Amino acid sequence: MPDQEPMDAESQTYPQGGDPAIGGERVQAPRLGRRRVLGGALALAGATAGTIITTTGVASAATPPPAPSPAPAPAPGSALPPGTLHNVHFGFEAHPLDGNGVDLSFEVLNDMVLEIADVDTALMILSLPTAPGFVEVLCTGVVSRGGPLTFSAPHGFYSLPPSPYFGASTVYNPSTSVTVNGGGTPNADQFYAVIMKSWVPADGSGSSTHRHVHATPSMYLAQGDYITFHMDQAGVPCDVEMQAVLAFNLLPAT
Repeated sequence: MPDQEPMDAESQTYPQGGDPAIGGERVQAPRLGRRRVLGGALALAGATAGTIITTTGVASAATPPPAPSPAPAPAPGSALPPGTLHNVHFGFEAHPLDGNGVDLSFEVLNDMVLEIADVDTALMILSLPTAPGFVEVLCTGVVSRGGPLTFSAPHGFYSLPPSPYFGASTVYNPSTSVTVNGGGTPNADQFYAVIMKSWVPADGSGSSTHRHVHATPSMYLAQGDYITFHMDQAGVPCDVEMQAVLAFNLLPAT
């Protein structure tokens, strides 16, 4: 998370009356949690005993503001100025991830082309490890055609159909001392994949890590499809947060 917005802060200094150098003053105001559930057709599937927190929306006053009215939905295929796209944002956080995983899914309500997926993920340990070790989190983004995916506990794994355009992969591994995992037939309809790996020393120093991906999938999505974002973990328990912006072109209604 950005340095100027610490997640665990109980209070934050806000300017009042302008710059202190010209007569203003600064006051301590209680900081509200910034977690609000993303409305609409959103589902969280947590195959974990931990906590899942949506991070869409930021509180900005001591008294919670009234719920904002939803933005008016443009008509399917409505024209935008040249070079502009519709966009949507979401975020979610899970902790502790400890040999398990979570999935976040939402339904596509209009035919569209997903042009851009801008996704940032960050990992940090929650406490010092009992022994030095590694931590890794796999993050993916996929589309399921015509309905939601089925998940399996505890990692929240799912299955995607194989791509009809590629054959099964082969691995050449001449060394008997090397273990190779993976392979099989390439999957269809996945537009985002990143692995975060870090070594966690006994004092925990330098173990936090993050990844940023800017993808341009140009992927057709039909009404009734679902987008799913997945995170699963191995190694030292940790907290993981994902923030994403999707940009898309709506297609004319048929």
